[in-house]
Amino acid sequence: MKKIIRIKNFSCFFLHSILLFTMILPLPLNTVQASSKKDLTIVIDPGHGGIQSGTQRGTVEEKTLNLKIAQYLKETLEKYKGVTVSLTRDGDYDVSLTDRTQYSVDKNADLMVSIHNNATGDCAAYDSGCTVLAAKDGYKQELADEEQKLACNILNELEALGIENQGILLRDSEANEKYENGELADYYAIIRGGVLKDIPTVLVEHAFVDDDSDFENYLSSDAKLKVLAEADAKGIARYYQLTTEDGKKAESPLENYKEILSMETARIIKLVIKRIIHLLKKTIKKQILVQIRQPQTMVRRNKPRKVLLPKGRKMRQKK
Repeated sequence: MKKIIRIKNFSCFFLHSILLFTMILPLPLNTVQASSKKDLTIVIDPGHGGIQSGTQRGTVEEKTLNLKIAQYLKETLEKYKGVTVSLTRDGDYDVSLTDRTQYSVDKNADLMVSIHNNATGDCAAYDSGCTVLAAKDGYKQELADEEQKLACNILNELEALGIENQGILLRDSEANEKYENGELADYYAIIRGGVLKDIPTVLVEHAFVDDDSDFENYLSSDAKLKVLAEADAKGIARYYQLTTEDGKKAESPLENYKEILSMETARIIKLVIKRIIHLLKKTIKKQILVQIRQPQTMVRRNKPRKVLLPKGRKMRQKK
């Protein structure tokens, strides 16, 4: 999914970049394990569909990549005991964001995972790697904590594949939408909908479709898409402590969330600063080139010349 708002000037980019890395926050809680449940109902949401193709690379459309990853994820998660999995769409058709959340409500879902892939935009401080969107702090904190901790587990597994981990993205509404406690709502509708309906919801941006390395290494074949799905499933299984049908229990959930996110924050800050410096240099260079290439208008002030003619001869006038 292309989650970038087009920024018209550099100062806006700077502010959005600063907001981006300040939103990668350390989690306040030390406990990491999800409350044990006998059964788990998961709704997987393949992003886009129908006329909403998402980002594209030649003939490759994001909506198709998302659906394949979602189908592989469903197949993998169903190997765990007590897990029921549904898809918000199983073909190429439109589903509104509201209907996706309502589908999760109708299924009495314990978790909704929205599947996406990314693309470069003016606002992002990075142009490759994976990130997970989750609910921001300040409203329904227990739900936000669960989403952020789950996000860490998923990112950990994607990073193990070699994908650059860009951290968790928490984003405030830019339309002044607010929750009932007065806090700014979450920017992304799918995340905001999950908060309002009390359904833990995360959105996974696996890789950048328009980055050559990301595409070739992780998105260029069905086999590679299946590996991404298996990583998602492993992160989910690890957080919820799921057990396979043959009795194999998932690894313990990650415990060092605060340390992980603090390290990610520092890394993102450095990345943003590097990006800003790069854009500054690019902007200055462009301005210099414009000035160099600016055509110089030369005004010739032709003074009348005094012409000497032989005696008795007059100057012929032009007709």
